[in-house]
Amino acid sequence: MRMWWFITTLAISAFICNSPVYAYDNNPLQDICVAVNDSQASVFVNGKICKDPKLATANDFYFSGLNVSGNEVPGLGFALKTVDVNNMPGLNTLGITLVRADLEPQHIGPFHMHPRATEMITILEGTAYAGFLVPDPANFFKSRLFSKILNPGDVFVFPQGLIHFLYNMGYKKATFLFYFNSQNPGFVSIPYSIFASNPPISDDILAKGFQLNKTEIAELRKKAHSGWRSQQSFLHTQGSNPRPLVKGEAPTSAPQLMLDICIAVNDSHASVFVNGKICKDPKFATADDFFFSGLNVSGNPATLFGFAATRVDVTTMPGLNTLGISIVRADLESQGLVPFHTHLLATALITVLEGTVYAGFLVPDPENFFKSRLFSKILNHGDVFLIPQGLIRFVYNVEHKKATFLASFNSQNPEAIMIPSSIFATEPPIMDDILAKGFQLNKSEIAELRKKFS
Repeated sequence: MRMWWFITTLAISAFICNSPVYAYDNNPLQDICVAVNDSQASVFVNGKICKDPKLATANDFYFSGLNVSGNEVPGLGFALKTVDVNNMPGLNTLGITLVRADLEPQHIGPFHMHPRATEMITILEGTAYAGFLVPDPANFFKSRLFSKILNPGDVFVFPQGLIHFLYNMGYKKATFLFYFNSQNPGFVSIPYSIFASNPPISDDILAKGFQLNKTEIAELRKKAHSGWRSQQSFLHTQGSNPRPLVKGEAPTSAPQLMLDICIAVNDSHASVFVNGKICKDPKFATADDFFFSGLNVSGNPATLFGFAATRVDVTTMPGLNTLGISIVRADLESQGLVPFHTHLLATALITVLEGTVYAGFLVPDPENFFKSRLFSKILNHGDVFLIPQGLIRFVYNVEHKKATFLASFNSQNPEAIMIPSSIFATEPPIMDDILAKGFQLNKSEIAELRKKFS
């Protein structure tokens, strides 16, 4: 009996250790988990502790001011404004973060990487040169550069953990939105993290590692410490209290990568199906696989509801495969509606670029499954609203002019389930009796709804 228990335990342990880890943050175990300001807490958790869901309000899922530049990092020529769990506590456990960045002409967002997140950027203003480095599997001392010149409406993706940069090559300010599929993506700056470490790395090691003499090392230390102090001053003025890296953060929303890049192959006729898309040989990958142009232009309108959508997902940017992030531009006509729908695979972060919209989502009442709570907000230009994964939501244009927003998802394929059409336009159709019973409608009303949604 003891031997059987030992073998069973060993088998279960082996299964757990060898099971795929899912990306990028822990999956939520409840509908909402609004972060509590726990800076003085004596108990530390992976993320932040939650307040009682009954005390949550729409403000926990709201941020205003993304239409305005943040404070400039002294001496570095860029300004950041972050929407994360520290200023939008409803983000807790939902695995997504948004940053606005403004980069002065001829300045660079320095080489860095995010250990826990893929980064998807879209440029709103200006022209920039962006690139990331992929290690050469045949020679660890070499890497491949994937780079693009980006103009307004272009989208580029930096895979998780790869070194990347952003350079404003124009003569006016460039403005970007950065989306991360983690509530705490982490930031490792390659110059500062090495040359301004505490305690410092010895000169001999730096000189050997970078093939520099000690005079050059001393000069780099001086510059790095100057930049580090600028960043510390900037964080202090922002009131930010960044959380240190935490071991064992289980990623969510997409399978963990086993390769640096896995470019999707058009496999519509494939006889083998995988969770995601099959990959092409990394040697054949190009920068175009990580590039999309046209997010500054509206898509074709859906006449029934008066909205148009332009998708940047794995079908239009194959380099997104396995990286767990996507973005959609939505344009709403006057009084247009993005109808009731849900994304089972992703949390959504909405940023209004133009106009005024009314957005809301429904949280089931744990004491009565037939009831729910509505969390809603009027959103203006620069406002950000968070909609947790799997909850029913909507967005409505309350004005008599067009409204435009961006929605980012922490999945390469969030797959929208439209509540009206998915029910009334199924193939084969759901029986009238079931629909009539489920929606408390008569059969003539059911027939009318079928006609509209078909």
